[in-house]
Amino acid sequence: MIDNVKIDLAFHPPPSYWKKPLPNIELLGREFSPLIDTFGYHKGYVARLENLRLSVSEKYGQPRLVIANSLHKYYHGNNYSDFRLSQLRESIARLESQLSLNLQDGHLTKMEYGLNIEAPASRVYGDWQLFKNKPFAPMITQRGVIYGQKCTLSYFSLKGYDKTFQVKEVDREKIEPALFRFEIAVKPRRYFQSFGELGIHTVADLGYRDKWRRLGEDLVAKYTAIEKEQSWDLAQLSGEELKYLAVMEHPAFRAAIRARGGKTR
Repeated sequence: MIDNVKIDLAFHPPPSYWKKPLPNIELLGREFSPLIDTFGYHKGYVARLENLRLSVSEKYGQPRLVIANSLHKYYHGNNYSDFRLSQLRESIARLESQLSLNLQDGHLTKMEYGLNIEAPASRVYGDWQLFKNKPFAPMITQRGVIYGQKCTLSYFSLKGYDKTFQVKEVDREKIEPALFRFEIAVKPRRYFQSFGELGIHTVADLGYRDKWRRLGEDLVAKYTAIEKEQSWDLAQLSGEELKYLAVMEHPAFRAAIRARGGKTR
């Protein structure tokens, strides 16, 4: 269920860290190289641990360690297989062992969770129209291939896409059967406020079964709230009904009518 994360936690580097900029530096038992921003300034240090990106930089004068990318892929080597709660716990324990760090208090600043379903993806997302009056936009590769739909809101986004195609495109791996991926990407601090005690804010929160279950309920609720294109037998509709349908099928007109409480005058 859990895929990409971004973990932010306080970090206490060795004295050599402060003798910057250095061409390379030894941190957490591995070699970090300089992290340069878009303006060419030294921002910190960065390294890779398998598929994970590790970066150390200062925030308000204090060094912070940020760990980003897919815990699912870190554990399995792919992110299309099943990823159970027990395996998530194991992946975190393994990461803590490799870094010789306690990550439990690390803050989650980004998180993605979702489900892979055996189904031809375009048949699932092909009729998606709106979520909370916000239209979906196509997910398009650099080659111009549409492989899914995405709806972006303030603190989260919904994505439905062809997982089989994405794996082939990104990892050059052919998988079977056809997989559809439904996913929610959130900014945990704001998004999980409404979850109360079941909200997920730290790495430690990821290990609780009741919180895991709440994420599953959220996926179902979000999916069922997606408004889909209706199929109509147009031959059975009157002229007035066809006019009304034409207006209602346009998202902007639809939203305007709802804002008036359903009144057209």
